[in-house]
Amino acid sequence: MKRVILPLISLLVVLSACTTPDNTVDKNTASAQYNSDEITPFSYSCASSVYVVGDPGVICEGFNNTMRSPILSKDDAIDLAKNEVSAYFDYDTVAVYYDNVCEIWMVLFYTEHTIGGGQSVYLNADGMTVLIVFGE
Repeated sequence: MKRVILPLISLLVVLSACTTPDNTVDKNTASAQYNSDEITPFSYSCASSVYVVGDPGVICEGFNNTMRSPILSKDDAIDLAKNEVSAYFDYDTVAVYYDNVCEIWMVLFYTEHTIGGGQSVYLNADGMTVLIVFGE
């Protein structure tokens, strides 16, 4: 249970730490070329700083998305991220985030009304996976 709750708490802390003092998301991370109403901005620098290579659930190599396939929409990001989701992972909800500064997409797969057990796939603008985190 600790393995599930601690990464979830870490993600929440990171996402909350990346807000402005008035508790709104920093608009500098919102993409100018994507509709910010549809895609929530986030900070990849903040998010990735929480994860350590070798920690359980942190995958930094052996990805399926290794060929250039530019992401032009939220749907492109979801389709590519699905290539990395474990076949045994059951989810009913997908959330998409984008960092305009680092040009990184985060696609979060999870089961609604369930604590932990999610999977985040981080993709660069060229559609190549750079990080996967399980158990969020």
